[in-house]
Amino acid sequence: MNAADQPAAPAGPRVSIHDQISWHKRHADGRANFLADRVARGRMTQAAADKEIEAMDAIGRTLSFVRRHADDFRAFIAARQAFEAERAAELDKMQRDDVS
Repeated sequence: MNAADQPAAPAGPRVSIHDQISWHKRHADGRANFLADRVARGRMTQAAADKEIEAMDAIGRTLSFVRRHADDFRAFIAARQAFEAERAAELDKMQRDDVS
């Protein structure tokens, strides 16, 4: 996949990974309390609440993983972009050489 095939970065203000994790923790804690209340009132099964809590925990782990490896992701993306630029230049040169 080259850069042209990749979706554009979302427009609008960027939210740091630290802010995303903080927001998620606050939201997940509040949601866990809400779910406990729903289970206590018989409006939701414990299994359904557990599944939702498990999903929220997975989101938190994913965000933490991204934060922990952010520098590695950035380095990989930069290396990939450099490789694609070099390859595009090589292909362009080969095409010009074929025409001449």
